[in-house]
Amino acid sequence: MRLPLLAALALAFCLAACDAHEHTPDADHALHADRVLFVMNQGEATVSLLDPGTGAVLGAVDLQAAGFSANAAPHMAVVEPDGSAWYLSLIGENAVVKFDHAHRVVGRVTTAAPGMLALSEDGRTLYASRSLSAVNPPASVAVIDRKTMTLAEERPAGHPHPHGLTAAPGRAFTASLRANVLVTLREDGTTAFTNVDGPPQGLAHLARSPDGERLAVSADLTGQVHLFRVAGGVPVFEGAVSAGSRPWHPHFSRDGRTLYVPLYGEDRVAVVDVATRTVRKKIEGTGLAQPYTALLSADGKTLFVTNANLNGRYAGSKPGAGTVVLIDTATDTIRRVVEVGRYPTGLGLAGAHH
Repeated sequence: MRLPLLAALALAFCLAACDAHEHTPDADHALHADRVLFVMNQGEATVSLLDPGTGAVLGAVDLQAAGFSANAAPHMAVVEPDGSAWYLSLIGENAVVKFDHAHRVVGRVTTAAPGMLALSEDGRTLYASRSLSAVNPPASVAVIDRKTMTLAEERPAGHPHPHGLTAAPGRAFTASLRANVLVTLREDGTTAFTNVDGPPQGLAHLARSPDGERLAVSADLTGQVHLFRVAGGVPVFEGAVSAGSRPWHPHFSRDGRTLYVPLYGEDRVAVVDVATRTVRKKIEGTGLAQPYTALLSADGKTLFVTNANLNGRYAGSKPGAGTVVLIDTATDTIRRVVEVGRYPTGLGLAGAHH
């Protein structure tokens, strides 16, 4: 089925088949932002669009067709809960870009080397941290008015290279890659710092439980995931679990009892029991090659995991292609492997918490 032409600034869609069972649903129905899983292909300036129900490849947003460079380096996306818009960090463009539900550019904010993104729950604010790959980025988090797409402030984080990011009512959390510090940025303008004990951690990614009571902080250098209670405001350390080599962007189950941790350094996904802080299982298999970001489907039955595949462990039909692996959370087994673009990193889905 042919895709309709979009209006000015509309992005080109390139349809791709992942295997013999792929199909292309009607574009008017399937390509709206509330019905799409966004996959950021950092190595080729595209965003793959997947059907979150089946994993079928619906198309791709070609960022060069929208006027961005081949080195735009899309990293992360977050989606308005109603699917009316989505936001994309472009490391190579020093920009955070807003798209409408039909994937047209409707706003842009300039900020240095944006990495992770998080939406406030009040519907007003978009936060952007600094890219992990940036050499010497500002020690601040960009605070953006997401309705007008204007920069409200560059909020000092107090410590170098804030990368990990998540938001909660009345505040946002970030962490320093270079100092063992978790940072709470309150909406009233005050900031709190929570030290993490031990050797240099390389605090890389943050995840918040759906009930908002717990925070997980992965440590790239030690292989640990640190757990904090945050319901009371200031994070209170609960303990840590040794997850495995290079724990990356984790994700909580819907009930908050399980934490899924991509292990970038060992091509597996750790399944962590939160209450006991133990690794219950490590998922491995075809398609898991430098797993990067984990994200759950709306019903919690499928865990999506991007795989950078820079190590070439996965030999697909396209040289250098990354993957999205679909994992059945009832059995912790791989259900499907979907080929996407080069170096896929972040995932975005309407209604998802990060």
